[in-house]
Amino acid sequence: MVGTNSEQTYKRYLRPGDRLTMRTVIDSISDEKTTGLGTGHFVSTRQDYYDADDQLVGSMLFRIFRFQPKAKAPAAKPKPPRPRPATTHDNQWWFDELNEGRLCAQACADCGRVRFPTGPLCPSCHSRAYDKVEMPMSGTIHSYVVAHYPQVPSFDYPLPIVLVDIDPGTSHAGKTGNDKVRMIMNTADSPESALAVGARVRIEIRATDPDMKLPFAIIDSTGATS
Repeated sequence: MVGTNSEQTYKRYLRPGDRLTMRTVIDSISDEKTTGLGTGHFVSTRQDYYDADDQLVGSMLFRIFRFQPKAKAPAAKPKPPRPRPATTHDNQWWFDELNEGRLCAQACADCGRVRFPTGPLCPSCHSRAYDKVEMPMSGTIHSYVVAHYPQVPSFDYPLPIVLVDIDPGTSHAGKTGNDKVRMIMNTADSPESALAVGARVRIEIRATDPDMKLPFAIIDSTGATS
């Protein structure tokens, strides 16, 4: 509702001590109108003021526009940034390597076991010493799930999540590693129909915000499995 205009008429000047009464009537209602504000009706009311002798001393015609506002398209909200992984003293180096474009695992400096996720101790010999091993940017889907709920605004759904067997690389000593290295990541540029255990993937490191990069699995379009 919005006021539009008023018209005032005075029959005589008022005097101190005048006792007034007011009577309000609906003077007119227009046909339905469409304006820039919306669609509705102009409603005019008239207020008449009378003195103690029931003589008209003044009146006011007040017009309002009662309308249904135009439907507004909801304002597009910017997509919130992707939640960042939790980092610790033991895994921060791994994310630093990703930001440099390298996908790495840990190799025990004593027994040579290659492992992931990163950790403070070798699970085989309990050594604290380790080297960084750059891993191949390819692998095979070991398992996968497709998340539907709960939905986090930062992601598009359905959301495929894959567990990838990274192809064998070389250990810190230059020998072929036989240790299975598996990493969890989202897919990218891949239809949900391409998801399959054993499907080959290539891995790309992509920026998820100005200061964070993560690995993504791109499923082989030929559908090759191993």
